[in-house]
This record gives sequence, structure tokens and C-alpha cells, in this order.
Amino acid sequence: MAQPEQVPHGWMRGRRFLLQHSEEHGEFYKGRGFGSGDLVKVVMVSRFGDCGITKDLKAENGYTLRVSPKALMPIEEIPDSVCKKCFYELADHDGKCIEPVKLG
Repeated sequence: MAQPEQVPHGWMRGRRFLLQHSEEHGEFYKGRGFGSGDLVKVVMVSRFGDCGITKDLKAENGYTLRVSPKALMPIEEIPDSVCKKCFYELADHDGKCIEPVKLG
């Protein structure tokens, strides 16, 4: 299994984010106890392109919900080695960014 540093957005593991509004997944988030603007921590980065998140900011593992990286808005500074639009490491960047969802 791929390790966090081996996937294009592995830098996200262990960092805090705000969960963003999603027209497509909003009801699903609510059904799992999450809502737009919730402070979450990424505790798992999947080789399949998603992140495991939890509201327990002290947790090291054990996610409650899996989301796309674009569903998360950083509240901490993004490393210089990361594309600010799609959160992928610049080394793995293909130039086809998907804009993150806007909070709302």
C-alpha cells in the first residue's frame, strides 16, 4: 500500500482543514455528522486520491469520513512544493488543476 509521501497530496496527512460546501456531497456529509466549515484533520491519504478525515484534532489515525482533497480548504500555510489550486505536489503536477470548491 502506498505511503502518504508516495501519493501526490501526501503532504496533507496530519494537517487541519475546513470542510467545504459541496452540492454533490452535502447531504452525505450531514448524514455522517459533518457540515460546511467544520474543522477537521486529515489522518489518512489514500493512493486512490481521497483523504480520511476526523473532527478529533488529536487523532493520529481513525477517520470518520473520506473526501476528495478539493473538498478541504487549508487553514495553515501550504508548502511551496504544492500547487495552491489542486494541492498536488508540483513534482506530480500535470497542469490540469481542478479549482477547490468555494466555502458557502
